[in-house]
Amino acid sequence: MEGGDKAPYFIIPFDERGSCVGPRAQEELIRQSADATDVYLFSHGWNNDWSGATSLYRRFVDEFLTVRKEYWPEPDRPYQPILAGAFWPSILLVDESEAAPTIAGANDGGDGTFSEFIPEVLALSATLPVDDRERFYELLSKPYVDREEALEIATIAYPHLDAVDTDLSESSGGPEQLAESWMQDEGAERTTRVGGYVGDSAPEMKPQAAGGGFLANLDVRGLLSKVRPRTIIRSLSVLTMKDRAGTVGANGVASLLARLAAESDNKARIHLVGHSYGCKVALSALCAPDDEHAVEVDSVLLLQPAVSCYCFADKNGIPGVPHPGGYHKALERSRLPVVCTFSNRDIPLSSLFHLAARRQSDLGEVKIAGAPPNRYAALGGYGPQGVAASDVIDARPAPRRYEEFSRTDVKVLGVKSHDLIRGHGDVSSPVTAWMLLEQVRR
Repeated sequence: MEGGDKAPYFIIPFDERGSCVGPRAQEELIRQSADATDVYLFSHGWNNDWSGATSLYRRFVDEFLTVRKEYWPEPDRPYQPILAGAFWPSILLVDESEAAPTIAGANDGGDGTFSEFIPEVLALSATLPVDDRERFYELLSKPYVDREEALEIATIAYPHLDAVDTDLSESSGGPEQLAESWMQDEGAERTTRVGGYVGDSAPEMKPQAAGGGFLANLDVRGLLSKVRPRTIIRSLSVLTMKDRAGTVGANGVASLLARLAAESDNKARIHLVGHSYGCKVALSALCAPDDEHAVEVDSVLLLQPAVSCYCFADKNGIPGVPHPGGYHKALERSRLPVVCTFSNRDIPLSSLFHLAARRQSDLGEVKIAGAPPNRYAALGGYGPQGVAASDVIDARPAPRRYEEFSRTDVKVLGVKSHDLIRGHGDVSSPVTAWMLLEQVRR
């Protein structure tokens, strides 16, 4: 590794249910962690294969070691680190050309036909009963489906999705609400963007005068009565990976976290770092145990988290919901304030996440996420919402210190990173490495 440091480094793989498929590596990690002062546990996001995940970890660790060598070359406390990255099956498509995140909505150059999505449809159908698959394929091969057909698809798929949205700690509704969300997604997408997948470089939409442009020729009744299968496939892909991230975290990574804490007799400082849906992995691992078996970590760094901006909300902090956010417990299980970056240059999270990751239709008309965001907006797009013990600070490059990381009056800090994080994947940089170092040295 660059930076002049050496430390044990492990990749621990898990399957889609959270079972460890590298038990020897896990046991060796746990054994060596007994002598560590600091344990780093990283979790990658969606659409990373083995090569992509390990490359992400390597780049981030190299950036961190470089920053550490320059600004903390001689630690002022005992420091013997060990590093581990969780690997989980976060990709439905194996073809590189289709591996971009499908929290989506701009022209991908394709014709939108079923043939474009066959690999993704096959992956989605893998968990369906054999008797349902033929009808699932038949419906999704149509250019459009109506409300009844959308409900039929939702009825087939819904039992294989999680019944609870863990971000908001609420029921995810039912097939009817899932189908309705697709109809609304189609309407929202068509009034804002035309076509397929969107990337970080997508142009910002400009306001149009009422009655002009695309809206002037829009048949609203037709728009609300039909939906393209691509919208449904996109939504099911997002929800499948969202659920999988929570399952891997709550089952596999939670167990690993507990064993790491026990091996050091709770003396090692544990630092959780997640990116995108990897933040859901980390938060699920931290929050899954009951209070009696909870693990307290030293720090949590969430880089462009693809979870609800209300996931940490206090009781009654979510509009129209009496209970706290699904990850509110995380705020009590970290010694330092939870730190999460957010950036309006992260197009998937600032403009599109709230369209794809919804399961309730009780918000009525879907809007382009703005201020204030609706409760399905992403934490990585808007920062924490509904938390009294929270604050928002500006991102800063080294050597400008983050004295706020030592605050005891806040539980979560949103780091506004519009100028320094330029896209959803822009998280392996001196800027983010500096944030982690500022947590570790406290």
